[in-house]
Amino acid sequence: MKKAEITICLAVVKSFVKGQVSVLLVARRPRHSDKENIMRMNRAIMAMGLICLLTCVHQVDASTVVAWGDNRWGQVSNAPTGTGFTAIAAGDATVYALRANGSIVAWGENWDGEVSNAPTGTGFTAIAGGMFNGYALRANGSIVAWGGSEFGNVSNAPTGTGFTAIAGGGATTGYALSPVPEPATLLLLGFGGLTLRLRPGQVLGKIK
Repeated sequence: MKKAEITICLAVVKSFVKGQVSVLLVARRPRHSDKENIMRMNRAIMAMGLICLLTCVHQVDASTVVAWGDNRWGQVSNAPTGTGFTAIAAGDATVYALRANGSIVAWGENWDGEVSNAPTGTGFTAIAGGMFNGYALRANGSIVAWGGSEFGNVSNAPTGTGFTAIAGGGATTGYALSPVPEPATLLLLGFGGLTLRLRPGQVLGKIK
């Protein structure tokens, strides 16, 4: 590769790293003899840009878990090592982490099966923690709930697919967002049996 081509490739890589888009302008119409060099340059630029993008994606997925504080149930000492985590959530003394491949890791106290009953396999996209519960969303938008179910946290979890967000509400309630047919309207489902409909501009107070 010629020096000019290498310089352009390096410039493209730098622009990808900075999150910018580079546009190359040709001041003159290329001669027929230039076509092969231009094609080689384009292939080199695409290859360098792809390498940079793959590196950036790898960096995003290379998060590690850091834990500190109370360690009576292994919340700190049992935290998973390695990289590749994309999300983390916590209950009372239980912690959940989501790997880039969609699998869930749970550690900490296990009074109600918060750790031992955590779902296996891959394909999960979001996690949340209640006081004695864990919640997760599959890629198809279905909900998985585990742990204590004194208030129906597990047994009353919504069925079906299409949910877009998940949250835990202390010891008693879980929440999820599901699109509904009405424009600009969302349905908020409470696992404990409470169903509220939110419309634009409506403010929701604390649920007891």
